[in-house]
Amino acid sequence: MLGFLLSRRRTGPVPAILLVASLCACDLSSPTPTPAATVTFSVAVAGSSMSPPGPLNATKGQTITLAVTTDKDEEIHLHGFDLAFHCKKGIAESKTFSADRTGAFEIEIEDTSTALGTLNVNPS
Repeated sequence: MLGFLLSRRRTGPVPAILLVASLCACDLSSPTPTPAATVTFSVAVAGSSMSPPGPLNATKGQTITLAVTTDKDEEIHLHGFDLAFHCKKGIAESKTFSADRTGAFEIEIEDTSTALGTLNVNPS
């Protein structure tokens, strides 16, 4: 029997056993999708509403670009990242930043403290 296992000619059960052993050693589970390195959100503020209404969702470690367009000249503020968007009517104001913290961060009209929506940054 030992001669059969050590012979150069591999016929019989040995190749089948090696095949099964190699398949068992492989990770056949589905890969976990990784989030894109960058994410872009474009929102429009009309009156006291934001469209899309949100929440906007990102993952810690991503680079976020947030573009805000308003129907009048006003400042939109993203809390937690302390970003101010000094918007002119109908002109998109964009900021790019790193999602370096997790949490739910309010987006508001600065002058009236009107809540518009939330940026959620989830753990990676």
